[in-house]
Amino acid sequence: MRILSLLGTIILAATSVSAIAGETKGEIRGGGIANNDGAALLVGAGIGHDWSVGEKLFIGVQATGEVDVGGSTGIIAGVGRFGPKLGERSRLFVLGGVAALPDYGNKSMFPVVGAGAEIGFGKKLYGKLEYRIFPGSNEDHSEGNSGSLNQISIGLGMRF
Repeated sequence: MRILSLLGTIILAATSVSAIAGETKGEIRGGGIANNDGAALLVGAGIGHDWSVGEKLFIGVQATGEVDVGGSTGIIAGVGRFGPKLGERSRLFVLGGVAALPDYGNKSMFPVVGAGAEIGFGKKLYGKLEYRIFPGSNEDHSEGNSGSLNQISIGLGMRF
């Protein structure tokens, strides 16, 4: 229940800032997550908001939720993003934040860092490629998993 409250707070914060200059966006995502012990396919969605910092940079916030297609686990993350704009609609970014992995052993909250790119397809649509690592996810859990979790996702989104 605590995780659902956290996700709700992040989504409310991200959507309530839409009146401030910038752009709100939503996306569908899919990809995989793996460590030394195995891998899983994930599907999910995200919502976020980006603000321009001058003409060449942006900052943003994003909340994502993804589930394993096998139904065994899920990830809820809230991250901040920063990077250069590549023209009007494309951008590169680094990200950092926190992720909840509720079914991952004894510890369920982990830091998350990563990088990615968004490529604009016209005025509203964009494609996304993103890599995330969950440092410390190889410690303190009962299932004997080893190696930090690594996630790669692709997505298709729309700006509002």
